[in-house]
Amino acid sequence: MSGLEGTVVKQYHIQHLLGSGGMSEVYLAYDDVAQQHVAIKVMTGYANDYLERFRREAEAIDKLQHDHILPALDYEEFEPWYFLVMLYAPGGTLRDLLDQALFLLRRPV
Repeated sequence: MSGLEGTVVKQYHIQHLLGSGGMSEVYLAYDDVAQQHVAIKVMTGYANDYLERFRREAEAIDKLQHDHILPALDYEEFEPWYFLVMLYAPGGTLRDLLDQALFLLRRPV
């Protein structure tokens, strides 16, 4: 489903792809209402089991409240898209941060 750059869904202007996984892609977008950047996770697999997993993930994130977990801002089933909107945290993925930490730990002193 790549190629969503420039698409507007609700108040979200999709800018560019941040990353992708087995059942979704994550895009940087701008929220016109909140006037801030957000991350939009868009489901790319449309098998029924993917959709149910995506819904459960959205529900689980919505219930989590912790200083170190980005909150869900919106979840929509907006045919043909199913998407989850979260706050955007610049600086790369968790994998990027872990790789940097491992590199620093392995550096000779």
